[in-house]
Amino acid sequence: MVERVSRRRLPPFERFLEENRATVFRYLTVAVGSIDADDVFQETFLAALRAYPRCTEADRLDRWILRIASRKAIDHHRGAARRPIPVAHILGFSVADAASLMGCTEEAVRASAYQGLRTLKEQELKERATWTND
Repeated sequence: MVERVSRRRLPPFERFLEENRATVFRYLTVAVGSIDADDVFQETFLAALRAYPRCTEADRLDRWILRIASRKAIDHHRGAARRPIPVAHILGFSVADAASLMGCTEEAVRASAYQGLRTLKEQELKERATWTND
């Protein structure tokens, strides 16, 4: 019975989104940086949309959404530590220059670039599968 009463007090999700959009985006810009804030913002509100019908904190929605944003920011930072970055390809370094900068052999640079690109491709395929299954 208490759960039903709480649900009735929830505003429509669209209104909730509009009322909290600026605050959450500002928080995420500080938490993950301006480049990644859009992506984490979307993840935050998708998670909130899924959980909204079960939310029992109608009187504290601002705290509820910031808690979700905080967890998504933490997840983002965890994921960033695991993401491979093929620096030589992105910055246009030759294999010899990259080897010199990294203090390793050219073969090690090639192997590292191959592995990094392979990992990126695998991650992309997993993400596509996740989006098509939702």
